[in-house]
Parts: sequence; structure tokens; C-alpha cells
Amino acid sequence: MLSRGKRIVNLLVIHPIESAWATFSPLNPSKVRELDEHLTSLLRTLLSIHVDFDLGDEALMAKYGCVKNGKLQLGKMAYDVVVIPPSVTLEETTVKLLKDFISSGGKLIAIQPTPFLINGKRSETISEVLNKAYVVSKIDEKSLSEALKDLPKLIEVKGDDGNVLYHLRQEESGVLILFLANSSREKAYNLKISIKGLYNVEMWDAISGEKTYWPSEVEFGETVWNVRLEPIGSALFVLKPGEKQSTPQCECRVKICESSISGPWKIRRLNLNTLVLDYCRYRVTGAWSDLMPVWRAHDAIVRNGLGTRFTVRFEFESDIDFKDGNVYLVVEKPERYKINVNGVEVCFKSDKYWIDWNFPMIDISGIVGKGLNTIELEGTVGVEPELENIYLLGDFAVRVGARGTSRIIGEPSQVDLGDLCQIGYPFYTGEMELTAKVDLNIPEKARVALQFEGLNASLAVAYVNGKEAGKVILPPYTVEITDIVKPGENEIKIVLVGSLRNALGPLHYKGGDPPFIGPETFRDAVHWTDEYVLRPFGLKSAKVIMFK
Repeated sequence: MLSRGKRIVNLLVIHPIESAWATFSPLNPSKVRELDEHLTSLLRTLLSIHVDFDLGDEALMAKYGCVKNGKLQLGKMAYDVVVIPPSVTLEETTVKLLKDFISSGGKLIAIQPTPFLINGKRSETISEVLNKAYVVSKIDEKSLSEALKDLPKLIEVKGDDGNVLYHLRQEESGVLILFLANSSREKAYNLKISIKGLYNVEMWDAISGEKTYWPSEVEFGETVWNVRLEPIGSALFVLKPGEKQSTPQCECRVKICESSISGPWKIRRLNLNTLVLDYCRYRVTGAWSDLMPVWRAHDAIVRNGLGTRFTVRFEFESDIDFKDGNVYLVVEKPERYKINVNGVEVCFKSDKYWIDWNFPMIDISGIVGKGLNTIELEGTVGVEPELENIYLLGDFAVRVGARGTSRIIGEPSQVDLGDLCQIGYPFYTGEMELTAKVDLNIPEKARVALQFEGLNASLAVAYVNGKEAGKVILPPYTVEITDIVKPGENEIKIVLVGSLRNALGPLHYKGGDPPFIGPETFRDAVHWTDEYVLRPFGLKSAKVIMFK
């Protein structure tokens, strides 16, 4: 949907990459960093005041740009306003284009510090252009709103704190496509949307494909409607031009009562649990080293040079003997090593894989047991990828501990709702089934819904009395169960779907995940903590809501 038609944008921001090239020095990148910070601040502020924009590349502007009917035209796009962000230099072709744009009645806005060079050289011509521009001294909502008050706006969004983003497109038939997204993870917003012109409004469910006529009004030649966006929620509207048709009013629901599902909840793991082993000892010659992160052991080993023989040893304690369950060892590309488990050499060949074919599952069920267990990898320093964490998969629970002291324990059969990381599943990647009973007294003609609070999972699938009620991924985490619930006792089953984050990491980055994650994130000594930094996995509470 968001590739159909043409975006409705009438503001162009010139990208300051030319200034970055002009000021860059490997010895002092601070000036480029400052340009980037200014640009990011400008773009975020424009988004917060609901002004969409394009970024203009000066090379493309020179090739395709022209002024037509008082607008700066670039290909099929035409702009009423052009913004120069804080910068140092502009291309000569850009300055000429901007002069023509201003002469034709276009509006130019320049944000201080304004450029003073053309093609990297001082020139008075740029002052002639900037003297005719609207100069903004500070990047904030008030200053930019004042500078852009004359900008033609087809859409107006009210009722948020600048956290709602929009994307507006128009097809050749005149149909508008509007996508709204709430970027806040904490706040819900009741929005009022206004679009110039008369339209019939439809909401399209981007997940189910269902289309619903949406109530709207006409005010002073504008189509106006309301919508609530939950935290990280979104809405897709299709607006068809024409006189407003009568549309069904939104069903007004009044809550009658609610009933918490207190449990206890039976718990059933649907996949093998995971234990991450990311601390080890190493030996090149002599005694074993102290316990350390795998990446530090790798660095110490390779400093001895290519061809060096080495052994690394992973250790874990177990409170169970594994007689009634399976245990698998997972080593990435295990053919690089001779592998010994509790002194017994194991064969890496397997027809079972975890996540990827590079992660074969080596069955060690008959070798590991209660107490201390060791896994040793013997190898030779070469040009292959570095030593990586290893994993145990099996029928067990895990008590997480710092510095490689996590321990295998027995599994619970019943739990209270909460973070499953705390009760044996800190590194779990699979699906978890939670089941409870609830007695309900359902009033006549009442509608019934199941609602979750504090959902921390990739997906929750709800079942009532053995029948699937629906899948839940977004707030308000509600699924209607009217047709499958019954008066009296009901069985509620919730299947939570996990993710790979708590198994593959980063697991030791102090303060949580950084904005950008790359290879260096997993071995960042400055931000390293020996504690495990985990994402919660589970459900805070569940309740049944009845309404009319």
C-alpha cells in the first residue's frame, strides 16, 4: 500500500553531505559529527510537528532540478519550501537553482549556522541568496512552526506529543492512502485527523486485510475523524474522494465487569530450553587460565600466532541427572575442533540443527550428569572466524548466574504470571504454553474479551476451551472470545512465542541494547558487565472483560 501512487510532500531539505566532505578530517571528526547532530535534530523536529519532507542530494538536484510555476521541481516531485540545514558549503549549481526558486516566489529557509562557501570556496553570491531566506537561529518546534506557517498542508494531526508519524500518498484516481504510526512505547493517543476535501474514510487492517468504513464528519470543507493509537500502534486509512456517505457509527462498548485469571498456571515448554555458555578457561601451554568471556579468551589465544594449538574449557553445574530428558551440545562449525565432554570425545556429525545448518545438535544425553560438567574444544589458530559462545539445548530449566555460573535445575510445573526468565528460562527461544481455569458468570447478551497486560513476547496465541481465539502482538493486547467462551468453568491457554535475543545477545552490554548493534557490541569492554542483561519474556497478567 505504501508504494502505490505518489507521496504528498512539498518540503525539501538539502542534505549537507557536501559540507561533511568539506570538513572531514580523520584526526578530528567532531565537525562532521556536529553536522550530523544538527541534521538529525532538524529532521526529528519536522516529524514532531507533522511536516513530511524529502532529502535533496545536490548532485541529483544539479542533474534533474528546475523551477516551474514557483516550485522547485525534481523529477516528478515539486516543492513549495526548501530548507538549508546547518552547513558549511553548497554546490554552485544548487545556489543558482535556489536563486531562481526565490525569484519565482518560492520560500527558502536557512538554519544557522548557515553556509558561507560555494564549492568549498568563499563567495559573496551565497550571501545574496541567504539575505532573501527566512533564517532560523534555533532548531525547536516553535521556531520551525513559525517558519513553516505558510506551508500548504493537506493533513493536520492533533492530540499527540509529536510521537505520531504519518505517511500520505495519492493515487491517480485521487484516492489518498494515510498511514499513522505511534512511535511511543508508553503512551496511547486519541487523535483528531483533518484532511482538506471531502472523502469517505475506510480503515484497512494491515494484518488481516479487513476493510471497515470509518465514521467521519465534514468541518469547513475538511474531512475530520478520530482514532486511538495504542503504544507502538498504527492505523492505515484509505480515503475515497466524493460526498460523504452515511457510515455506521462505531459501536459504543460499556464495560460491565472484569475477572482476573489468577491461576495457578500450568506451564509447558514446547521446545528445548537453552543454556548459553559464554565464559571459559583456555590453555595454550601450562595451567588453565581464569574464567573469562569467550571473546577475551579468543584474543589471548590468537596473540600466540597462526598454527598455535589451544584448548578451551566450558564448565556448568547441574542439579539434575538428565535420566529422563535429552541434552544437546551446539557448537558453531564444530568440525574445526576436537570436542570432549567430561573427558569423552564426541562426534560432531548430526542430522539435527538449531537455528542454522552451521549449528548441528550433538547428542550428549548419556555423557553429562549431576554436578560439575566440562566441555573442551581443542583447535589450532587459523584464519577461520573467531571462537564463539556454545550452547546446551535440552529438557531442563536454568538459574542464571554471573561470570559463567548459570546452573541447570529442574523445571517447574506451575507458575505465577511474570517474567519467565526468572523461573528457569533466561535464554529460551521457543514457545511456552500457559494454561489456567477461570469461572465466569456471563450476563445475557454480553460481549466477552480476553486482555493481557505486560506482554513481553514476539507473539501470543490465545485459546479458549481448546479453540484458537486469536493472535496478539500489539497493544491493547485484546482478543474477543464471545463465541467460544461459556458460563461456568473455562480453560484459558496462552502460547507465548519467544525470540533469539536472549540466546544470541548482546547479553553483557551495560544499560541494555544500544541504538545500533554491530560486531563490536558483543565485545565492548567499556560497556561490559559480567551480569546478564536480558529482555523479559512472559506476561504480567490476564483478565476477562465483559461489556455491552
